[in-house]
Amino acid sequence: MRTRQDVLQQFSTFLQVDDVKDSLDGGWYSSPKLHQNMRKRLDLDGTGKAEYWAKQILRETLQNVQPLAKEHLAAYLEEAGYRVTLDICHKLSEYQLRRVDCFLIAREATSQPEKLFKRYDFQRSGVKTFAMLPLRDAILAEVRRGREQDKYSPTGLLRSLSFIQLETVLKKAGISQPEFSQYVLVLRCFKDKYIPTTATGSKTLQPPNAQQLEAIALYYNESRQPHQKALTGAEVNDYLEKCVQLIRNSKVRTVSFDNLSPNWEEIIKPDKFIELPTEEEEQEHAELNQILSQFLAQLPEKIQRVFELFYGLDINQGDLVNFLGVQKQYEVSRILKKSKQTLLTSFAQWSQEHWKITLNSQQLADLVKLLDSWLKQQCSIRFTRLLQRTLLETYSREILILQLIFGQQLSLTEVTGMIELSESQIQAKINEIEGTLNEQIKVDIETRCSFDLTSIKSGSKKVASFVNLYLQQVPYALFYSGLGEQYYDLTPQPPSLRGNGE
Repeated sequence: MRTRQDVLQQFSTFLQVDDVKDSLDGGWYSSPKLHQNMRKRLDLDGTGKAEYWAKQILRETLQNVQPLAKEHLAAYLEEAGYRVTLDICHKLSEYQLRRVDCFLIAREATSQPEKLFKRYDFQRSGVKTFAMLPLRDAILAEVRRGREQDKYSPTGLLRSLSFIQLETVLKKAGISQPEFSQYVLVLRCFKDKYIPTTATGSKTLQPPNAQQLEAIALYYNESRQPHQKALTGAEVNDYLEKCVQLIRNSKVRTVSFDNLSPNWEEIIKPDKFIELPTEEEEQEHAELNQILSQFLAQLPEKIQRVFELFYGLDINQGDLVNFLGVQKQYEVSRILKKSKQTLLTSFAQWSQEHWKITLNSQQLADLVKLLDSWLKQQCSIRFTRLLQRTLLETYSREILILQLIFGQQLSLTEVTGMIELSESQIQAKINEIEGTLNEQIKVDIETRCSFDLTSIKSGSKKVASFVNLYLQQVPYALFYSGLGEQYYDLTPQPPSLRGNGE
C-alpha cells in the first residue's frame, strides 16, 4: 500500500478493498465532497500539518459542529486500520483470518468516534497512534464473538445479534433495498415480540412457535412502510432462518478458535508506544463534567435559559435583548461573560477545596477555551432529546427516508428508486418532518421561557439550522436497534487539570 503523504489526500481518500481476492492493495480512491471541503479548508489555512488537522477534526466530530468532520476523520484513520489489520493477520496467520473482513471491522469502528475516542486525551498522544489500540480491540472482539456465536442456538443467536452486525452481513451478502430494510425490520419485530421459552430440562431457547410467528408477522405488517410487502408467519420464519444462515456463513464471525493457543492474546499484544489514558484519568474527566454540570444548574434559571438559546441554538446576542430585559446588545454580551466567569470561578474554588491545588495560568486558559465548546454541547442536549423522542413517537416509519436523504446524502431520484415513492411525495414528507421538529423546539422554548422565537430575526433560521444539522448527524442505526431513545453523551471532556499549581 502506498502511504499518503499529502494532507489533502489523508483526509479525503479511502482504501480500495477487493473482497474476492481478499486484498487491501487496490490503491486509494477519492471522495469528491471530502476533497472539495478539505481543499477549501486548506486554502484558508495551509500551514497546519496532518496531526494538527486530525486533532481539529476530531474535536469538531465529538462536538458535532462540522457536518463532514466525521467522514474526514474516518478517511484519516484508514492507514491505522490497515496497519492493525496486517499486524493481527500476520501474528495469527495460522488461523487464516481474512484481511478484508478485519479491515472492514476496523472501518466500522472508526465510524463511531465517540466510542473509539472516549478515553482520548488531546495533550497526551497523536490521533492515529491512539486509535490503533481500540481498533485492535474492535477486531479481536469480533473474533471472540465469532467463537461465542458458534455456541448459540439459532434463536439465541438472533437475540444476541446486533443491528450493526446484521447490516454488515447483509451488505457483504449483496442484499439491497427494499429487501435489506425488510431483514432489519423482521429482526427488530422478533426482538420486540419473541417470548423466551425453553423445553423442560433444557436451557436452550426454543424457536418461536406458530402463534408467536403470526404475532411477529402482525407487528411487522403494522410497522412496515408502504413500499415493504406484507409477510405471513411462515415468511417471517424464512427471514429469521436466512439471518441465522448469513451470520453463520460470515467468515470472520465463524472462524473456529477452539484449538487456539492459550497465549494467543499475548501473541498480538500491542506495541508499547500506544498510550491509553488510565482509569483514574477517565474517572477524573467524568467528575469534572459532573461538577461543571452542577455549577451550571446553580445559575439563575433565567441565565440557564439564555445559555440554552445562545449556546444550544446559536441565537444571536442582539435577539436576546428583549428576553433579558436590557436595551443594548453589549449588555447581553456582558451578562453572558459574567455568567461564564461565575462558572470558572466556582470551578477554581472547588478544585482548590477538593484537590488542594490552585489552577495555574495554562490550566485556566485550557478551561476557558473548552468551556464554550462544552456549553454548546451541554445546552443543546434538551433539544436533541426532544427531536429524538419526536422521531420515535411520530415518524418511526419515515426514519429510513431520513437516513437515505440526510445520513447517506442520496438524491431524491436515487431514493425514489429504492422506496417506490415519487420525488414530490418524499420531499413533502421531509418538509412535514422538518416543520414538526422545528415547531417542537419553538413550543418548548415558548412554554418554558415564555419567549416566542418567531418574534426575533434569527429565531426560525437558527432552529431550522439546528434541526437540519441534527438530521445529518443523528446515528440512524440506533433507531433500528431500539437504542434511539437513549441519548449518547458526546460532551467534550474537560482537560486534565490535576497537577502542580503555580
